[in-house]
Amino acid sequence: MIAAIPEKPYGIRNCYYHTVGKPCAFCVLKKKKVNLSPKELVTAYEKVAANRGGEPQVLLTGGNSRRRDRGLSKYVPYVKALRSRFKEAKIAVEAAPPKDASALDALIEAGMDTFAANIEFFSADCRDRLLPGKSEIAIDEYRKSFEYCQKVGVKTFSALIAGPENKRDTLNGVEFLARIGVPTNLICLRPFPGSNLEDYPRVNPARFLDVSQEAVRIMQERGVMEGLACTAGCGSCGACAMEMNLYRTTHAPGIQSTAPIKGCS
Repeated sequence: MIAAIPEKPYGIRNCYYHTVGKPCAFCVLKKKKVNLSPKELVTAYEKVAANRGGEPQVLLTGGNSRRRDRGLSKYVPYVKALRSRFKEAKIAVEAAPPKDASALDALIEAGMDTFAANIEFFSADCRDRLLPGKSEIAIDEYRKSFEYCQKVGVKTFSALIAGPENKRDTLNGVEFLARIGVPTNLICLRPFPGSNLEDYPRVNPARFLDVSQEAVRIMQERGVMEGLACTAGCGSCGACAMEMNLYRTTHAPGIQSTAPIKGCS
């Protein structure tokens, strides 16, 4: 279950980088009014749970802001509302790391299960060229936020996009994340219509499989692959990422893509 969170209930969903003319090259997020309140998110969760016979995972996202917390505060009432009604809900927030990691405290106290801050690309060239606004966030800020969450038991993951940068740069990103205990959700570039990269050549599936196999090897060597399976949200979904599907077929054969891997708490 994915929800795009507005700046405030029944408010505008937007990303600061679009506003200043520095959007990520693959992004199609536009300024839009989103009629969603915490109460309505809980109602939607209840309906999904009733229809599927079990509680869904939740991923909350919605663009960055220029504030020091980079927009994290807008998620707090939504996480609180879900957690107060569903004590065991698996709730992931996918957002940029704040300038000060302590800005994560409110979400941690509200009951966030997983924090996902997506680096997207690891090479400085690709970050500057394809993430003109987001590349201003230093890689070290990601590290600080991940380590801050890990200290209090909040799960973490980060997405890397295979395609625009060379294989070695992408795998260096996987290695960097794995070294600090963060699993990678490796996805291939899918050029969305309307984005700056809409005409970019599609990633060769054989190349993506090759990179995915190497990423799995690195994560298994560093002992973070099971951690990816235990996260909430995109990290454990398996719909886009070959490495998550590969892990599921080799470690938990026969289970559904939305079911948790055994051993996750």
